[in-house]
Amino acid sequence: MVDYVVALSVSYDGGQVAVGTSGGQLHVYETATGRLAFERTAHSGGVLACQFCPRAPLLATGGQDGYARLFDPTGREQAFVSGGAASVAHLAWSPSGELLATASGRTARVWSSEGKPLFELEPAAGMIGAVSWNQRGTQLAVASYGGVHVVDARRGNVMTTLRWNGSFISLAWSHDDSVIAGGTRERSVHFWRLPAGKDSEMSGFVAQPRALCWSPDSKRLATSGRPAISLWSFDKGPEGRRPMLLTAHQALCTVLAFHPTQPWLVSGGDDAAIYVWRPLEASLPLGLGQMEETVTGVAWAPRANAVIAADASGLVQAFLIP
Repeated sequence: MVDYVVALSVSYDGGQVAVGTSGGQLHVYETATGRLAFERTAHSGGVLACQFCPRAPLLATGGQDGYARLFDPTGREQAFVSGGAASVAHLAWSPSGELLATASGRTARVWSSEGKPLFELEPAAGMIGAVSWNQRGTQLAVASYGGVHVVDARRGNVMTTLRWNGSFISLAWSHDDSVIAGGTRERSVHFWRLPAGKDSEMSGFVAQPRALCWSPDSKRLATSGRPAISLWSFDKGPEGRRPMLLTAHQALCTVLAFHPTQPWLVSGGDDAAIYVWRPLEASLPLGLGQMEETVTGVAWAPRANAVIAADASGLVQAFLIP
């Protein structure tokens, strides 16, 4: 058991699981054995984000102390970069693992995998709520009040701004690069079809949709924002169509993750339950796991055929997929 788990990530080879806590601690475990590989204080004031590099043995963390840090698999710090005066609340590796985007306050920055600064964007109109890369790693989406800026990752200039009069708390770029979707503070999901930038919106949520994830084929978007998971079809729709509702959670769904290659979905909620779904086959869950408190993170460990979950009590568990 550790402190409240804020962030969870599984390494690119599936060998390690990292959890960042509200107390600023970083705990990294071996997936196969559950053994603690290392633990250390990563940030003062709390870890806000952590993510393994998708192509190299590097782990990035962001914290309330205004820094992002890079660690190797043994816990040795490789680099640290400043987020300025504000906390580093969001970070994202490009799919190639060559670039790291960080967001602190109203400013987004892009770094090399060695921690070298490449460029910094002009301050946004409001606090940055999320960042997301396209699949090729050539463009970065930065969401804040007023819309989403799409940035050229090579030159650092804003290519286009997808405007919307509101604030974003989550962002997900489809794997085929055709749609950018964002959850809003106004309890909706706004999305744009690219390259034209035609936009639309899904509403009717009872809470802010903080969890968004795309299926591997980019045909379906899963969203939180109520106890039932909303699964929106982008094959035919979703304009003018109701979502498929996956109903099992007895309280608000808090986290979601699609399997990276299979049409399987895992969800966690305020009811401390973990569900695994095969939504193309059935609207009922395939399996159930139980945590102790609100589920704060879920991630797939495909090589181990398992889901890793963490909760507000600091419990971290692995569940084998039936």
